[in-house]
Amino acid sequence: QEALKKFSNRITVLPIVDSKGKFKGILRRHDILPTQDIKSKKILVLGLGYVGLTLSMILADNGFSVTGYDKNKKVTKSLRNKKPTFYEKGIQGYIDSQIGSNCKIVDDIKDINCDIYFITVGTPINYSTKKPDLSSLINSIEEISKKLKENDLVILRSTVPIGTTRNIVKPIMEKFSKLKVGKDIFLAFCPERTLEGQALEELKKLPQIISGYCNKSLEITEKLFSQYAFTVINVESLE
Repeated sequence: QEALKKFSNRITVLPIVDSKGKFKGILRRHDILPTQDIKSKKILVLGLGYVGLTLSMILADNGFSVTGYDKNKKVTKSLRNKKPTFYEKGIQGYIDSQIGSNCKIVDDIKDINCDIYFITVGTPINYSTKKPDLSSLINSIEEISKKLKENDLVILRSTVPIGTTRNIVKPIMEKFSKLKVGKDIFLAFCPERTLEGQALEELKKLPQIISGYCNKSLEITEKLFSQYAFTVINVESLE
């Protein structure tokens, strides 16, 4: 925030120096400004269960270009035929108006390139180990990380144990993308917290809790959610 105050129409680059005044590099204004035209960004939602489908419909209804993907082809086929795979009050109206318009449903993401990736896959409890099964989450992160380009954002929406974003998701993203989280690509965790039967309204009215791996991750994510949610609650980034 202090650095932003130093910029002007004429000053778009600032020098970085250490405590001894030694030149260490430069900082450009666009490096710390949040994404300006967030609605120009293309969104991919991985997992079209209860969490993913309701989120996709709200994003599409608010003008975002959304692609929805699920590994279960029965789900994608049903949705392309505009038939929901579960009951949720009001969802049929969203499906009728948005699928085929602002939202397309696909069986394969091999040729899909987006800017923002929501991970909404299930993490069910394994009753023999008493721990959540993160295999679908890990597979999804590996799949999209091969496609990531500079300035892309990954948002984890699935319910996961503490430390999953930092200790599991981040290393996978960096390994498969060959890009650095917090510098080249960005990462956030925004827990799902809607009640069945009221999800479509609560997505717009409940405060959305967001946290980012770095300040820019946080700023981009806040800008995205603020397009449709009444309230966004920030949790500090790790920076």
